[in-house]
Amino acid sequence: MKTILHWNKGFLNQDYKIYSNDTLVGTLKGQTWSRNAEAKINSRKLWFKVNGVFNQDIQIIDAENDLVIGTIKYNTWMTKATIDYPGGVANWKYNNFWCTKFCITDNEGKEINYHGSSSGGRIEFDNHNDLMILSGLYLLNYYWQKSVTLLLVILLPVWITIF
Repeated sequence: MKTILHWNKGFLNQDYKIYSNDTLVGTLKGQTWSRNAEAKINSRKLWFKVNGVFNQDIQIIDAENDLVIGTIKYNTWMTKATIDYPGGVANWKYNNFWCTKFCITDNEGKEINYHGSSSGGRIEFDNHNDLMILSGLYLLNYYWQKSVTLLLVILLPVWITIF
């Protein structure tokens, strides 16, 4: 049976709220000017932590016992990622050019599909996996942070030149 969750956040806000129907079931709170985040869904709490400046490896930490339970590695262009977790490996990738649809597929072929924009969207899946649901939102947040930073780097010199 397909389950659908909805998420939303403010435009420049990094705090995601995850809803099942109209009931809040989870959150993801990104830290301003940091790639780290704290996430919770149902009773599961995780931390996403990046070590180093140029390191594209993200540790997934179980907050209850402070143990690393997985890692996320991006490809060079940040269009795909691999999530290593207990019991397998999952792949994250965009499904369209506008980066509004993406999915996570585990080693058994099970998918979690995400649809959204910068302010909200939905998550669809058949098999519930808290780790994958939160990892997908973390990756979305990480992508938006990188996109905004890139836009600032590109547009700031143009803006300064004009004025």
